[in-house]
Amino acid sequence: MPWVWYAPPIGTPESLADCALGRKLSRWHTLRAEPPQRIVVVVVVVVVVVVVVVVVVVVVVVVTHILPYFFVSFLLFSLSSSLYHCLSVRLILCGVIVQTQAQNCQNGFVLSLYQCLGNRSIDRENFLWLTRNKTLGREPADLQSFTSRVCIEKSGLMLCVKTALDNALTVPDAQCSQPQKASLSALYKGIFKNLDATCRDPCRKTFASDLAQCYTDKMFPEPDFLLFNVTAERDAILGTNSTEVARFCQERASLMDCLKTTALNCNDAPFMLRSFGLDFQALNDTYNVLCNYTKVYMDGTTCFSDQGQVFRTCRDTAISKISKLEQELAELNITDVKFTEHICKPKQNVFIQSIINPLLISSGGLSSLRFDHIDCEMTATKQMNDTSKCPDVVVGLRRQQECMLVPYECRVKNPTRLANACKMENFFLPERESYEHTNSGSTLIGMSYCLSLGIVFLFAVNILMQ
Repeated sequence: MPWVWYAPPIGTPESLADCALGRKLSRWHTLRAEPPQRIVVVVVVVVVVVVVVVVVVVVVVVVTHILPYFFVSFLLFSLSSSLYHCLSVRLILCGVIVQTQAQNCQNGFVLSLYQCLGNRSIDRENFLWLTRNKTLGREPADLQSFTSRVCIEKSGLMLCVKTALDNALTVPDAQCSQPQKASLSALYKGIFKNLDATCRDPCRKTFASDLAQCYTDKMFPEPDFLLFNVTAERDAILGTNSTEVARFCQERASLMDCLKTTALNCNDAPFMLRSFGLDFQALNDTYNVLCNYTKVYMDGTTCFSDQGQVFRTCRDTAISKISKLEQELAELNITDVKFTEHICKPKQNVFIQSIINPLLISSGGLSSLRFDHIDCEMTATKQMNDTSKCPDVVVGLRRQQECMLVPYECRVKNPTRLANACKMENFFLPERESYEHTNSGSTLIGMSYCLSLGIVFLFAVNILMQ
């Protein structure tokens, strides 16, 4: 029997059911007709997304974990000719198994180095070329201009990077091993020793002798007058007798002009003067005060030269500490800024007694060395208790001399200690005005005796001639 399509009347339940079934069949046939294209598109999109995510993850890992270590390793490899050192550095920094904390330890230092450079608008590629013997980075377009700018920023840059290094060195060994810390220290010193050699003015080698020449040209003995460090013996900085003192005071203005001119001719003079503990304005003011009270000064030369052994402990202790500081500075373990801070900054956790034992002036570490030395000498004078040779007025002038010679930087960094060590009442200014030489009485008696003999002699000659 042939198929006969029966179409229910429109609007009946049967017709509505057939329409719904038809729509379902239509959708099914459509899917059956185009399944490959739709599914392939979906699969391709998913695969592409997965690949992109994987690539991004790989790139991030490479950039943040692998490349910095090849870079640091290459920097460290160029530091030393020692094969063992280079191989150990490469094994540490480029090994397959590296702890995450250790990576952060060295990554952090390199990133801090870059940040210190960036904060000063110094191109890191140019900087590496300049400080790594032209083996890394890129040569600056204007080498002279770039070098000058870096040298101007050297002190602040060095302090910034040294702070980053100190932070890395304080990390526990479990997070940053000792060999890694040693490698970072070597990297820091290698960079800044090269930079210091590049920026160093040749006048540094002759600066001290050039200043000394100002004294020798005027026939002043150098050891007595040249004040190049905080412990230079200052017992007779104007001279040892009245003739020398008078001539020095007369020549002091031209002497100061010579010193200042010498400093102007040396670009590194500010650094050198800081290392000497020499402040021209303070030195000039000190000369002026001493020249105004030559009688007190002359008695001071007797007091402090006769009692030299009493002050030797103070000087030896200070010299030892300064030598250690200078060694630390030369090895770049401290910056020149830190050097000055050790000389000037306040003591920490140390109560200053009214009488300081000279052997304990190191109790505050290397801090306040300048003021420790003043207190030590003044305490030694009190312990000496010889007012016949060292009256209060004489000791007061010596204290004022030492206080006036304190450089400006120390005055600014430690005003409290300055105020305590240099109280005006300890200078005995009113008594100084009326001070008379301790031997003035005997001197007048001697002069009167000689005058009397002369008068008698002239009287006798006059009688004989008659």
